[in-house]
Amino acid sequence: MTAGFVLSADVWEFTDAYDSSGGYTPSGTVVYENVSLRLQNSPNSLEMNIQGYETSKFFSATVQPRPGMNLIENKHYFQVTSPPNHRNYQKMFRLVSIQEPNFHPADKRRYLIVNLERSDLSHSENFQ
Repeated sequence: MTAGFVLSADVWEFTDAYDSSGGYTPSGTVVYENVSLRLQNSPNSLEMNIQGYETSKFFSATVQPRPGMNLIENKHYFQVTSPPNHRNYQKMFRLVSIQEPNFHPADKRRYLIVNLERSDLSHSENFQ
C-alpha cells in the first residue's frame, strides 16, 4: 500500500432492476477489489446546515487508480474493507464526482480525487 493511502475498499457497480410488480431492487457486483484510498470528511456548508444536514455525509477521497480503471459517477460505490477497526468499515459511499489530476496516465504518481456521499441502506437490505 502506498504511503498515505491508509484504507482499502471494494468498488461496486450497481444496476437498476425493476420487478414485474413495479418494485425496485438494486443489484450490484464488485468490479475492483482492494483499491487503496485515503478518506476524509468534507465540511458542510452553511446552506446544508440550514437545510437540516446535522451530520457530515460528504467525503473527499484520494484514490490510487489501477490500469484500466474506469469509474462512473452515480453508478459506482466504494465499500471500505480494511482496516476492520476503521469507523467507516463496511460502509458504502456513492461516487458523486471525479477530479482528474494533470499527471500523464503512465505516471505512477497519478491519483484521482473523488467526492463521495455516504449511502445508508434502508431496512438493512442485502444486495445480490
